[in-house]
Order: sequence, then C-alpha cells, then structure tokens
Amino acid sequence: MKKVLLLLVLCISIQLQAQVYTSPVMTFPLKAVYNMGPGSDPWLPVLKHQQLPKPHPGADRALVRQVKASLDAQYRSRRQAAPASAQKTAANAPVLLDNFIGNGFNLYVPNDNDVAISNGGFVASVNNTMLYGKNTATNQVFGSVTLHSLVASLGLTMEEFDPKILYDPDSDRFIIAFLNGFNDTTSNIILGFSQGNSSSGLWNFYTLPGDPFNNGLWTDFPMFSVSDKELFITLNLLYNDSTWQTGFNQTIIWQVNKENGYLGQPLNTQLHGNMQYNGSQLRNLCPVKGGPGTYGPGAYFLSNRNFSAGNDTLFLVHVSDTIGSATQQVSIQALVSPLQYRMPVDADQLGTVERLIVNDARVMGAYLHDDQIQFVMTVLDTLSGYDGIYHGFVHQVSTAPNVSAFIYTVPNTDIAYPNIAWAGAGPGDHKSVFGFLYASPSQFPGTAAAAFDGTSYSTRTIVKVGASFCNMLIGDERWGDYTGCQTRYNEPGYVWVNGSYTIFNGVTRTWIGELTVTTAQALGETGRENQTLLYPNPAEDMTSIRFEVPLPGRITIRIYDNKGALVHQLFHGSLSAGSNEIRFRTEALSAGLYQVVVADAEGKEMAREKLLVE
Repeated sequence: MKKVLLLLVLCISIQLQAQVYTSPVMTFPLKAVYNMGPGSDPWLPVLKHQQLPKPHPGADRALVRQVKASLDAQYRSRRQAAPASAQKTAANAPVLLDNFIGNGFNLYVPNDNDVAISNGGFVASVNNTMLYGKNTATNQVFGSVTLHSLVASLGLTMEEFDPKILYDPDSDRFIIAFLNGFNDTTSNIILGFSQGNSSSGLWNFYTLPGDPFNNGLWTDFPMFSVSDKELFITLNLLYNDSTWQTGFNQTIIWQVNKENGYLGQPLNTQLHGNMQYNGSQLRNLCPVKGGPGTYGPGAYFLSNRNFSAGNDTLFLVHVSDTIGSATQQVSIQALVSPLQYRMPVDADQLGTVERLIVNDARVMGAYLHDDQIQFVMTVLDTLSGYDGIYHGFVHQVSTAPNVSAFIYTVPNTDIAYPNIAWAGAGPGDHKSVFGFLYASPSQFPGTAAAAFDGTSYSTRTIVKVGASFCNMLIGDERWGDYTGCQTRYNEPGYVWVNGSYTIFNGVTRTWIGELTVTTAQALGETGRENQTLLYPNPAEDMTSIRFEVPLPGRITIRIYDNKGALVHQLFHGSLSAGSNEIRFRTEALSAGLYQVVVADAEGKEMAREKLLVE
C-alpha cells in the first residue's frame, strides 16, 4: 500500500495572554421564540440575483488581484505542461448513499452551504438565506424556509447573510448563526437554539452586537463549534464602506453558554479580541470541532496568512476554560509547517470565459481527535497550476504542537471550499472525509468528496454533477463561500456533506449527500432500512423522485394513473449524466395511486415508482 510521508517539525510556542482582550461576563436577553416550520414566511420574497455581503461601490480589491495575478503568471501556464501532483490514492473512495436536492434557490449569491445531521436522522441545511429540513428516517421533507420573516420579527430591517448550522450531540439540539446588516449601526449577530431535536419547530433567538467595541465596525463571516458546555463563534470585524479583503480590523471570539440558549434563558457570554502575533491581528479563526463528539472545557482555533503568495505559518489559539473561570487563558502559538501554502487562483469552468472566484487560503474546516487536529484549506498546487486542498495535521496539540501536511489534487480540475469531518470508528482511527466544490474547462461546477484512511487518500467521489456553467453575476462568479461536512455521531464511518452545483439556467443549488467509508458499499448492505426513490410517499402536497442518468441525453418524466392512463408530463428535456431529482406539487392530483415514470429518449424506463396521494 502506498503511504503518505507526513513530515514533522517542532514549533515554537508564544504565549500572548497579556495582549488578548477578554471582556467581563455579559448577558443578552431572549429576543424571540420563532417557529421555523414550513409556512413561517407567507410571502417568500424573491429578487434578482443579489450579492451578499454587498461590496461598497468604491471597494478596492487590489490586494487580492495583485497576488492572484502574480500566481497566475508564475504557475497557471503549467496547467498544460505538467501533470497534477502525485496522489497517494490507495484509500477506498467514500461511497455515496442517500442524496437529494436541498435548499431552494432564492437568488442570493454566493450559495454559502452548511449542513448538520442529528442522531435521530434529522438533516438541517442552510444556504443564503434559507433553512431546509428533512427527516431521513421517515423521508418527511420539511422544505425550505426563508429567514426573512424571522429577521423582521426581531425588529431588524437589513438583509441577513452568511448562515451556519451545527448539531450538538450532547444536547440533541441544533444551533444556527447568521448575520444582519453591513455597517456599524445595523450589524447584528443572530443566534438560534432549537427547543427540540428537529430543525423544524420552535427556536429561541438572540442577537449580539455586530459592533461590540462601539468603534465603527461591522461583523462578517461567522464560524462556530460547540464544546461540552459552550458555543464558540468567531467573526471578522470590518470598517464601514469596505469589504472583507481590504477592510479587516480584527477577528473576535464570542464564548456563549449553550444551555442558556436551549432553555430560552438570558445568554451568558464573554468576548475575546485583539489577538495579535508580532503586532499583526490574526485573521479568520476557524473553530476546531470535536471529531467523534464534543470536547472541553475550552476550545482550539486555527488561523493562517490567507492572502499570502507563499507562507508556512499557522496559528493555534486556545481558550482554556469556561466563561468567567478564574483559570481561563487565551494563548496563541505560531506553528511552522514543512509544506508552504499559497493563495488559490480563480477557477475555470466549462462553457464560458467567466471564472469562479476562489476567495483565499483561510482554514475552512478542522476537527480534534486523539490530540490531533486535521484541517483543510484551498491552496494553489504549484506542480499542476490547479487549485487543491491543503490537508494539514497538528500533532500533539496539548503538549508539543507540530505540523505536517499534504496537498490533495484532482487531475486537470480546480477544487475549492473544502470542509472536513472525522470518519473513524474509535480511538486511534484517523479516517476523515472532506467535501469540496470542483470545476474545470471540461466540467460544470459540482460537489465531490474524498477520503483519508490515516495514511493515504482516495480518488474523488462525485456527489452532484452540474448541468451548466455558473452565470449569476456580470463578470467573474461568486461560487460559494463555504460547504458543509459533519460526522453522523451515532453512526461511525458516516459523514454528511452539502455543496453547490449549477442547474440549467446557470444558477447554483444545494445538494445534500450521505457518504460512508465503511466496508458496506450500498444501501441495503448496511443493515439499514432501504429508502425509496420517491419521497415523501404518501404525498399530501409535494414529493420528489431521485433517479440516475447513465449518459447525457433527453429524458421524459410522466405521471400515470393506476390504470396506466397518462395524467401529466412533468418534464421533457436534456440532462447531464449522474444523480438527479425532480420535485413537484401533487395538489392537482386526486387522492389515489399513481405511477411516476422516468424514461430516456428511446422510451427505455430509467425509474418507475408508485405514488400514493392522500
């Protein structure tokens, strides 16, 4: 078996507790109890493609463009001359199991995907700016709910953006975080805690100030994790009339008592800021989640120099204890990696000269298991000239942290916006799955995943194939600022991901997939109940059917009654090869039994399912 050589280097630890600002304990009241079930927004407003956050008309992106132009000139020419980096692909590729269309598209750009899965099988998925829910155990679809009415109920008038969601296995609850407002007078952080173990139902909502120091700043780009007792959320503070590229002031950490949130009690919080190294503020702190479950007290965070054309430094931040604890410290350690990282270049896509924006090299996802952190970020692979995934390891986290790393690539393809989750079976098992977006001059934008078995990598598994090039903005396209990836905590070896893919009119949609790295290779072989292709079934008002398209071509989807008479033709047109799904209303059908048939251009059936309408 091929093995990955993981180079180690000891790192110097610099303690900076004296420079870090930590606030006294602050309390914020419950703002609203809101029902996140279907129908909570009766208006469902839809606008033409709108970019979030809104860049100021005079914003200067020269910082990013200058670095990317230099990297383009130096390395992009190698795309035709050099193969992709040698891959250690001895590991088995993750197997795609249950997968289905997720959040509806409400024309906000970029897609901003995140996903969570409960021990009971409830999936919660967010994009800009919608929450989607489904009970995978019963195939009950809760559908997409916009966050618009929720924001209005909190007395806020600005747009919401950058949603994130997670599942807390200790409490069997969900937490959602998103932002509202683009300047110091309107900026707020919105936190929601589910009262039950489903994303559909009553939630407790709170707001934290987006300008916590009252110095003319607003909040951008949340990331969060949960410990045994608390929620940690990191955010970037920006100057007014500026963007995340050039308007950065500092990154902060809010520490929140999660149990207060679940109970609807006032939130006890603490704020950490002014986290510097050698006089420079740390940027984009990525919270390190627990691998097989939560850890604590306290939490770890990772940062880097994400706009660099070449760097080897990572920063490990540790909040050591709970809110208000006398022993709480915030430490910062600079770690030197043996493998340099570089800011990625923008990605090419099939069918257009417009490129897909790949923001920077910030750490996008990380988890802790066996005193080791695994993390991922998008970087430029200098051997191939394509963007790849920097898969890093921080070993001996609690004693003598040191780093090793490898760049994972897909031949002749740009891959970006990764996230990672533990996929092992117990202590000593360091398997992981990372999901990511992909595109190339021969491939429309889609979502894929790969596995690491502790020593080597797999080839990619396609989660969803795109059907068109991305075409939502004038000029280069906002592709998706992040993707979701979470372990199914009570099913070792199973990971859920969500990401973006393009549909026929050039817009992005969300696709959700379940993957496994166990020896079981398909549904029905895992001992789990087989899941129908048609769901929900019986249907009351809406249902959908999943099917596979083996080759590109024209297909027809028709509904027949129980006697074989044609009732309605749902679709007739061209599809790309791969997994697909059509969702449709059943209100026009009388109660009874029907057949939904998917056939190719020659009339050969690709799928046939019975549908019961109640």
